[in-house]
Amino acid sequence: MELRQLKYAVAVADELHFGRAAARLHVAQQSVSQQIQRLERELGGPLFQRTSRRVQLTAVGEAFIPQARDALAQARHALEVGRRVAHGHAGEVLLGYVANLWPQLVRVALPALATRHPELHVLPQAMHTLEQVAALRGGPA
Repeated sequence: MELRQLKYAVAVADELHFGRAAARLHVAQQSVSQQIQRLERELGGPLFQRTSRRVQLTAVGEAFIPQARDALAQARHALEVGRRVAHGHAGEVLLGYVANLWPQLVRVALPALATRHPELHVLPQAMHTLEQVAALRGGPA
């Protein structure tokens, strides 16, 4: 199974039409049909019920397409994370905080940071304000 096959299957499921899916993907309709047929052979059943007038999902398609969407989203996320790391935008972050702000930090800031940047490893450290300023400047307090 290839990501391309997942993209094609999701496009057909969205459009419920092979021609419109092919146009959306900027490929020939024959290519979409061939890749869907290969995927269906690998799955052991049809994703779509095709007639001359309409295309609809089969039980196999109903079960498979949501998983295919999730797999494509995960693949896009993996690519994004890899690009960020390749450009030096990920890794460890030392998070200096004033001790009395710890409850708010744990409740609000850390979950938001983890959601937006799951590839970051956050190292929280209690620091006085002067220590934080020195750390930002790159020197000892």
